[in-house]
Amino acid sequence: MLIIFDCDGVLVDSEIIAAQVNAAMFAEAGYPITPEEVNVRFAGLPGLEIQKIIEEELGYGLPDDFKTRTDARSTAASPPSRRSRASTNCSTGSTMRAASVPTRPARG
Repeated sequence: MLIIFDCDGVLVDSEIIAAQVNAAMFAEAGYPITPEEVNVRFAGLPGLEIQKIIEEELGYGLPDDFKTRTDARSTAASPPSRRSRASTNCSTGSTMRAASVPTRPARG
């Protein structure tokens, strides 16, 4: 059995999903922005830091549950494999390693 933990977005590019969700959530909050603009301006930044920048530009705070709702929407928009328990382990900072050794048929 092989279990793959895609904690860095190699198999599923979670940055694209996050940008789409963030753009929609920010637009709903009165800050229109495209997913492309989200990627250019905020790629690699933590969600709370992005939220702080947006709040400063808006001149008012976003709802207290904004990050929670954004995270929930991102999870719902992700492929089922990213919604598994395994993906939660990625966010805990746990270190996981995997290796496989192919078996070769005996030569005879």
